[in-house]
Amino acid sequence: EVEASIRNTGFLKPNLMSTMFVNDYVADDVLVIADQFIQQDVSGNFYVMLVNDNRAVKQTIQLGRSYQNETEVIGGLSGEETIIFEGGTRVQDGDLVKVIQ
Repeated sequence: EVEASIRNTGFLKPNLMSTMFVNDYVADDVLVIADQFIQQDVSGNFYVMLVNDNRAVKQTIQLGRSYQNETEVIGGLSGEETIIFEGGTRVQDGDLVKVIQ
């Protein structure tokens, strides 16, 4: 149960219901990627597939918090990499890939 003090300017009436959103986490300058691009290997390590010199590269990453199908990446990526979005689950480390933009 949460209580909040709100100054009533005449808009609030008895027995009204409301929804309150509480911002419980803020992070500046973080890398966030969609959950659908994050994979997990049999050892439980999380990774994404990157492109480097037209080859697929498996890059292990460390995850932070998740919210609304996006996850903070706290290790393993600098933000300058090219992530394989389309077909990332069908390539293996070292496969030849073609970047289409």
